[in-house]
Amino acid sequence: MEVATDDSKRDDMSFPRNGEDSAPLRHSREDFVSPRRSSKTAESNCREVFKKVPSYKKAESSNNLAARYHDVVQEQGLSGQDKGEIKRLRTVHWNEKIAPSRNLHDQALNKAWGKDGMQDGSWQVTGEIPRNILGRERETPFNVRRFSLCPKAAETGKQLLHRSRVACVNIKGLKDEVDTSIGQDNFSVSHLGVSGWDVFCVMDGHGPDGHWPSTRSVRTLPLFLRTALRDAGLIEDEIRQAMHHAFGEANLDLESMASKEKVKIFLSGCTALAVLRHPDCDSIWVGHVGDTRAILVAPGHGVLHESRDHKVSIPEERERVQNSGCRVDTLIHPDGSEEARVFLENKGYPGIMMTRSLGDLCVKKNGVIAEPEVVNWPTKDCPPGTRLILATDGAFEFLSSAEVADILFKALDQGKTDQEAVEAILEEAKGAWAEYEDDYCDDITVLMVTLDAPALPPIEVCKEKDCLAGIRTACTIL
Repeated sequence: MEVATDDSKRDDMSFPRNGEDSAPLRHSREDFVSPRRSSKTAESNCREVFKKVPSYKKAESSNNLAARYHDVVQEQGLSGQDKGEIKRLRTVHWNEKIAPSRNLHDQALNKAWGKDGMQDGSWQVTGEIPRNILGRERETPFNVRRFSLCPKAAETGKQLLHRSRVACVNIKGLKDEVDTSIGQDNFSVSHLGVSGWDVFCVMDGHGPDGHWPSTRSVRTLPLFLRTALRDAGLIEDEIRQAMHHAFGEANLDLESMASKEKVKIFLSGCTALAVLRHPDCDSIWVGHVGDTRAILVAPGHGVLHESRDHKVSIPEERERVQNSGCRVDTLIHPDGSEEARVFLENKGYPGIMMTRSLGDLCVKKNGVIAEPEVVNWPTKDCPPGTRLILATDGAFEFLSSAEVADILFKALDQGKTDQEAVEAILEEAKGAWAEYEDDYCDDITVLMVTLDAPALPPIEVCKEKDCLAGIRTACTIL
């Protein structure tokens, strides 16, 4: 079986110069004296190079190497002029009036997946953001999230995923020991009722309010797909059109609701990965923006297909942002790896590390688009035991797709369950973070679907009097 390749893996970062102003800034390995594993020295040397790059000089505000893994610059590190401009644009956005058709508040979302979902058999499982005893959102390092099932059912979200042969872990990483900010990864598993479609989503937020777009979009994108696919057939053009429509609507929803809820969406956004599966289709559909990755893996064959990360290492992605009013600055780290960020011309922001995303309004008209790349992966002739894995870059930062596949099948060969195999991937990823960056770990989400398992099953919706009340009145938590 032919193995698909990923163009985003190309090592060539020598961008052609399109004039002095558009040429990326680069710094050589000789700027450093020690490898990344010597964290204190590397931290000092990394700061020195940050100071040599105008964009990073404005953005440099972190006390450790965590800044390296922020997908956008930190606002408090910007110049006074850039801060003022962001504040002005944000105020204008927050004062905009939301059209009634876009006022999809949380109560309406709960109703869409709760009462309305009951009508056509739809349901959704997502990661639940923890709250303290006062009801405030707080999350400790390495917190493993519980799952929320909407509508309420006789089983929990965790039990339903197990019955569906779907395994998942969704954890916050480690920024520092006293950090209680909300982790920015989230996921959803959605059954779209009578249409028969199943949707699997994983999203990774970034920026000051990055948890908000990821948590919201894992709920809204499948909802927009449910509407778009309701009357669509199993026709390629209609499926592709539905995927593009849903991503566009999810991005517009973030823009409108951020205004209402006063979310800092100009420097906040998320990756978005959605996979569509239908029992009568001999293929799955993958749509994504950003660097959250999907891989299709099979025992004895390794990686059959993988999505490509949307970064400036892809020539057409780099060309689009550079032709739309952005520049690309590149920094080389002590281990030789390269970090390329996208900035608005003559600005110290956003410093985004991807070329497509949801949110990030400051560059939405400058080439960092919300338009998904949609591909079709045939599944009819896949070997028995083929798995679909969706994971954020917290899992793939130090592990290749092939290594993740090896970890998975080694665990399964040892007799471990699907959930235990996913947890093995998590532990390997956490171990890699501890080895390379002992005081920092990104959020990690891994979702795995057994390809030859039946479609997601219907649920038995329980009556209100038979259910324990959860945080969300329409949903079951666990």
